[in-house]
Amino acid sequence: MRRRIAMVAGAAAVVLVTSAPAYATMEPPNAIGCHGSATITGEDGTFEIDSDDDLAVIPSSGSAAWEGSITTVTHDHAGEVWADLGLEFGPIDLNPSIGSWGESENAKDESMSSGVKEIPSFVKNLPPLLITIRGFHEGDEGRCDGFVAVDFDGKLFGPVALGVHGATILTALMLASAARARKVL
Repeated sequence: MRRRIAMVAGAAAVVLVTSAPAYATMEPPNAIGCHGSATITGEDGTFEIDSDDDLAVIPSSGSAAWEGSITTVTHDHAGEVWADLGLEFGPIDLNPSIGSWGESENAKDESMSSGVKEIPSFVKNLPPLLITIRGFHEGDEGRCDGFVAVDFDGKLFGPVALGVHGATILTALMLASAARARKVL
């Protein structure tokens, strides 16, 4: 009986943990003061995201006018942004790259860069799930790493998704009740 209750509690915990929003963060140390933002234009309007946002809800297609900055100018620097889908098999990394920069000596001492990037086409085919977008910038003067949780088209935390999560928890509770009733009979 305790084993069944523990299994149901474990299943409910998995549902709750996977449905809880993740947060954007610059991982410490951020000694060089990295910051990023984007204005994303899609079919459903314009979305503003910032590296300090709790959760980025963005369209699954469109373009992103992005901007990245650092407070400490770096030299001989490079960096990358990628979708962390957990597709690593030993030395093989299949997580799709969104963009990269460098090696650059930064002879002009620039502390900011900007551009426009199309949202990758693979995003349209993704099921409702929370994706982590990760990135780093590294130079002679230091490094910063960060990540943001992204919900494309509001699929994961919209009303329909929250209903599905609630129904899953309700089903787990009903199964636990049925297992308990069966043991009594």
